[in-house]
Parts: sequence; C-alpha cells; structure tokens
Amino acid sequence: MVFCRQFFILLMVLVLPASPVTAQPDELHAEVDRTRIGSGETLTVTLRYPGQIREDPDFSSLKKDFEILSNQRQSQFSLSSGAMSSETTWRLTLLPVRSGDLLIPSLRVKQAVSNAIAITVDESSRADTPDRQLYTETLLDNDSVFVQEQLVLTLRLYTTVSLQDFQSTELEVPGARLIKLSSTQFQKSVAGVNYTVVETKFALFADQSGDLVIPPVRFSGTIPDPRDPYGSSFFSRRGKPVVVQSEQKTVAIKARPASAAGREWLPSKGVSLAEKWSTSTRQLTVGEPVTRTITLTAQGLTGAQLPPLPLPADTELRTYADQPRIEDSVTADNVVGQRIESFALVPTEPGTLTIPSIDITWWDTQTGAWRETTLEETTFTVVAGTATANLEGAVATPEEAGQNSPQPTVDSTAIGAKTSIANLSASPLLLTLAISNGIFMLCSALFAFLWWRTRRSSVTAERKDPVATPREQELFTRLQQLANNGDRGAMRAAIVRWARVNWAKKDLLTLQEIADYAKDETLARSFRELDACLYNDSNHSPSQLQQLVQRLDGHRRKKHEQSADKSFALQPLYPQ
Repeated sequence: MVFCRQFFILLMVLVLPASPVTAQPDELHAEVDRTRIGSGETLTVTLRYPGQIREDPDFSSLKKDFEILSNQRQSQFSLSSGAMSSETTWRLTLLPVRSGDLLIPSLRVKQAVSNAIAITVDESSRADTPDRQLYTETLLDNDSVFVQEQLVLTLRLYTTVSLQDFQSTELEVPGARLIKLSSTQFQKSVAGVNYTVVETKFALFADQSGDLVIPPVRFSGTIPDPRDPYGSSFFSRRGKPVVVQSEQKTVAIKARPASAAGREWLPSKGVSLAEKWSTSTRQLTVGEPVTRTITLTAQGLTGAQLPPLPLPADTELRTYADQPRIEDSVTADNVVGQRIESFALVPTEPGTLTIPSIDITWWDTQTGAWRETTLEETTFTVVAGTATANLEGAVATPEEAGQNSPQPTVDSTAIGAKTSIANLSASPLLLTLAISNGIFMLCSALFAFLWWRTRRSSVTAERKDPVATPREQELFTRLQQLANNGDRGAMRAAIVRWARVNWAKKDLLTLQEIADYAKDETLARSFRELDACLYNDSNHSPSQLQQLVQRLDGHRRKKHEQSADKSFALQPLYPQ
C-alpha cells in the first residue's frame, strides 16, 4: 500500500502543472571536486538549485579561463513525511586553458547567484598530491638535437581507475615528420599508489633548425564517480567524463655542423652495409650476368634519408641498376631505415675483376663525431664464355660444309663426252648419237649441280639455326628444369644464356634487352615480375615460372619455323 501511495503522488507531480518556485539569490550553490589540479587536467563543477526551472545559467563567463567539455542537467524529486521537494543540478566538466590562479565566477539563473570558487592550476602535469586518479607525463630523450636527427617523445597517462570510451587526439607537430614507435600498457607504483600506465612513443625528425614546439595531446574517457549522488539514477549518465592533456614541450633544433659541408648528412646511432650475391663462387663468366644486392641500414634514420649507393666505374664490367627499395621498421626506441639496391653485373673480359669498396660517412649522434662504414672490395676470376664458343662451333662454315658434302662429277662427264665426240667424228650416225648422248649428260650434270647447291645451302642453314643445335636444346632443357624446381635465382642467368644461343646474338645481356628484341611486352612484364620476386624474396610459384618458359618456347618455335622456311627456299641460279 505504501508503494502504491508513493507512486500515486509521483504521478500527480508529473501530470499536474508545477507551481512556480521563487528562488532566493543565495539558493544557487556551486562546488568543485578539486581546487588544485595539474596542468592539462579537468575538474568538475556542480551547481544545485532547490526547485524545478526550465532555464539554464549563463555559462559564457567560464570560457575566459576554461573550456567546457560537457554539461549535464539532472532533476530529482523526493517525498519525505508527506512533503515533496525537488532539485535541479548542473554538472560541468571544465579544462583550464592556462596555469596559475584561476576563478570560477559567480553564475546566475533568474534571481539566484552562485558563489565564486578559486582554482589553482600547477605548471607540472602532475600535482604533488598522492591520491591523483588521472595525470600525464611527457618525456624527451634529448633537450636539443640536430636537424633531421631522431628525437624520441614519450607520452604517459597514469590512472588508478578503469577508463571507458578512452581516446586521444592525434599528435601533429608542424615542421617535423612523425613516426609512431610503440603503444604499451603496464603497471607502476608511484608514492605507494598503483597506477595503470598507457605509454605511447613517437620519433620526430625536424626539417629545419630553430625552436620546435610539440603541442599537447588530449586524453579523454569516462570513469565511475563515487561522489555522484545520482550515479545510480535512471536519468543519470553512467560514469564521469574526464579529460587530461599532456604538457607542451619546446625543443631546440641545431643546424648542421660546419664540418658537414660537402658531405652526406646522416645523423645516426649506427650505420651498416651488407651485400648478397646471386652466386656463391668467386668465378664469373664473360657475358653472364650476376646479381649483387646491397643493403644500407641506419639506426635513427628513415629509409628516405639514406643516399644512393655509388656504381662501380669499370670498363671490364657492365652495370644495370634496378629500382631501389626503401623500407622503414621500428623498435621500442628507434626507427630503422633501409635502402636496398640491386645491380646486374656483366663482365666483358676474362681475367681478374675487382669490385671496389663502398664507403659511407655518417655523424655519430652518441659520440658527436664523424664515422665511416665500409663494405670491403670483392675480387672475382672471370673466365671466357662457354656459350659463345659453343655457338660458334655449332654454325658450320661454307668450307666445312663443302668438305663433308658429295662433290658432283660435272667435269669428268664433260671430258668423257668430248673424247667420245672426237673418236666418233668419222661416222655421221655415231656422231649424231654421241652429240645427243653428250647433251643428255650435260643436262644431267647441270641438274645434279643445282641439286647439290640447294642441298648444301639447306645443310648450312640448318647448322646456322640455333634451335636445331644440341647446345640450344641443352640450355632450354636446363631452363625447364629450373622452372620445375622453382629456382628463381638461377633462372635469370639461364634465360640470358639460352637467348644468346637461340637468336645467335652475343649482345643480349639483360632480360629487358631480350624482351625488346622479341618485341613482346607480355614477356617483359613476366621478366619484371621475376626480378621483383628475386629482389624482394617474395613468392613466385613454379607454375608461373613454367608459364614463362612456355612463353619463351613459343619464341623459339617461331624462330625455328622462320629458319626452316628460309632453308628450303629455292636459291637463285646466279647469286647476286
């Protein structure tokens, strides 16, 4: 019965029009959760009005020293000893815009005026009170760095309560490039209080000398508020919105030292050079390419800051550079930049070939001195190309073909015919028969000569056709085996060796030259994919390699058919 009575009274209050309430000037009361806060922290202001009112106080005077992050309005009804009372409450979350002694001014609603409250905002991001629920910390690994030198910024958020809907603003630093290094969470005890710490690290690279201003980052979320008397009310939001800001920092960026004039400027903690060859031996073959991959790695620099590597200047070596690869990776405290360059090297003469050393000069940011990293020189023994020798041996010269071909008997037959005519000149009948026989033999000899000439040209053409040579077949079979095994590293050189024999062109030295000679854009695209897989260590399935071999087989068959048509064509009787 008591519940029904209370429900009826509440229903009457909601349905019947509320009687006007006249508030006295001292009936608007203001209070704050803290009067001393750290820079970048928020505070909560609560205004209570004893009664129901439709209007809101004028909050514009707060905007001089504070940013209003949220404004919640609540109404509460209560019934005690048959008497009904109500209250209107405003809860504002404020963020100070500056540090020092601030004042929350008196606020007015109708005739009611609130009390003013003094607030102290410390310069430090964390006040000295040990029971703080939320605060930030901003750390730099250096107070001053050189231009383009890495600067590590660490932002930490300390909290003793669980945060809901946690988020932070994006850090943007004008005049600097920014790379996020890590984001971690761990536990830490401060003055005997256990905190959950959310830590984020950034690497900054200033583009020019001068003062670099790092603006604050805002962290926001919702935490439970045990002092909220309406926390369990149906009309109340769950939790208390909070916002804190990191401390603004200014860093002095120094210009390059005077000794850097005329040098590559690489301010780093460490620089290394490494190389990888497509062959494991120290012996090369004239005309056969070998791939050299050099990796330049720098601690505390991005890959885009690393310079191009020098090409060897040697008349005994042709060098074809591939597109460089630029990569960046991060550790907990560092950016690691890499520049990866690949070169196809083709020796042109037999003998001893020395690839010169590569020297990289860089500025050691830890010792403040110049240092040099060297990739030692490499020496190879270059032997004559076997593909060239086999190609020349496979093509028979006209003299060699003539020694192995049957010689016609034109001269002896003609002499026999002349002798018979001389011996039978006394007899007209025999003379007539002899002349007829001689003409027949001359015609037969001429036909035999033409047949021999055509056959000799055909044999020579067949021997000049690389498709028909055992060497070409051997190289192509080897190419098929490498494709079946998925050996991408060996296929590049094998394709070049086969193409030089197939088309009998010694100047085909690179895959691009082969594709250009074949006038096949699809083949060129397949070669680029093969090179990309070789240099990037990515996957290139055996089926793709087999498709590439099939494409090459189509060109060799086309070449064979063209050579066969030329071989069996009737040669002119009188060569020009």
